Amino acid sequence: MRDIDNDIVIYLDIFLFLINYMKLINNYNNSLNYVNMSTFL
Repeated sequence: MRDIDNDIVIYLDIFLFLINYMKLINNYNNSLNYVNMSTFL
């Protein structure tokens, strides 16, 4: 059971990391869009 618990924790860590990574990419894209808009304006 201990190994299974460790696996679950590792998967949770990876999952959270992916969510944060997606948020970072999303924020980065949003800021890029904002910069593009302001340069056109």
